[in-house]
Amino acid sequence: MTWGERNYPNITPWFQMKTPPVRPGVYMVDQSWPGQLPQEVFSFWDGNSWYPQDSAPEKAMRWVCYGPKKGAFRRWRGLKGEE
Repeated sequence: MTWGERNYPNITPWFQMKTPPVRPGVYMVDQSWPGQLPQEVFSFWDGNSWYPQDSAPEKAMRWVCYGPKKGAFRRWRGLKGEE
């Protein structure tokens, strides 16, 4: 079980970067290199681009003013809300 699974039990499976999120929002992203343990952080997706990451979902939006991130993350997963 990863840090994200322990702290955010309502998360989706991982999706590769070639599969973009369906809607804008804050997502958990993995910024590790292949073969490393996941480095789970949070980033905002505007429907077209990813933005710089932060350590908590509620903090991810503060980086939007800096513009999109130039590099991509390795993979992403959604944070499920109350259903």
